[in-house]
Amino acid sequence: MKAKFFAILVCSVMLFVAGCSDDSLPVQAVDDELTQSELLSSTVEDEEEPVVEDGIIPFTESQLEGYGIIRDRLPADTLVVINSLEEFDYYISPGEEPEPLTFDFAEKTLLVAHGWATNGIDNIAKEIVKAGDSYSLTVTITLNDTHVVPEWLICLVIDKIATDEVSFRLLKEGGTVVSGKRDTGYIVGYNGCGLELDVEQGVGKAEGYIFISEDAKDTLTIYKLPEIFSFPVELFDGYVKYKWNVNYAFDSEYAHQYKVQLKYRIVDAGEVAAEYNFCTVPAIHIIGAAFKKTAFAFVEEAVEIEEVVQF
Repeated sequence: MKAKFFAILVCSVMLFVAGCSDDSLPVQAVDDELTQSELLSSTVEDEEEPVVEDGIIPFTESQLEGYGIIRDRLPADTLVVINSLEEFDYYISPGEEPEPLTFDFAEKTLLVAHGWATNGIDNIAKEIVKAGDSYSLTVTITLNDTHVVPEWLICLVIDKIATDEVSFRLLKEGGTVVSGKRDTGYIVGYNGCGLELDVEQGVGKAEGYIFISEDAKDTLTIYKLPEIFSFPVELFDGYVKYKWNVNYAFDSEYAHQYKVQLKYRIVDAGEVAAEYNFCTVPAIHIIGAAFKKTAFAFVEEAVEIEEVVQF
């Protein structure tokens, strides 16, 4: 009995796998030009792709540990849709020890955006919505009143979408859009972009400077500073000698030499980049590292203050 059952099972398996003909089974005529894969697909019903309903699309956030964005390929306040490892490698660069990705581009899509705020950030809300064949991402950044310029970055993983076009809406709420604010403090450093050095005259100037308020509560990277000071060329020696590997602060002996009263307007990185060819990057990453916090400002008025030295 067992031997008979085994023989029947083997025959059934061979019939299924090899397609053995039997008078009792219908035989499908095979075109000589039909490939094996086409034959199989013609005998099996196509699986229907899952239908994504309209409405809010769920997502997970990826920290991309050990990776960094390539900023000259991903402008601030814009969104990129990444559907493959090739696209990922174009916009994202690995560090020394990148963590393995926790998602597969065969099944997932990655949405990446970044930018800078004009104030400190309390919260970043994200919402992805599908309407027909269209997708949209809305990012709402809630700002506070602190004068810092944090960079924000979002990396959202969603189920695979068959498009690289997702509309992007960026909203900023709260914070303070300062115009006409006055403050007194010191010019203590510079932004290395756009230096003009006149070695013969022994003077130099930069497109942007670092300003610290007298009470040390506010740090600004200021642009459009009138030429009220004559900066000696040696103040910029660090940049001339070492290029990017330099702290943009003036030497300590000059820390209280350039006192000024400013009237200024807080601006965001995009406004600075539009006029200064994106010279915000060293200001954020090097100046920011040295001074812990910095905001961007366009100077509306500037007056030199000469301190009275008492003997």
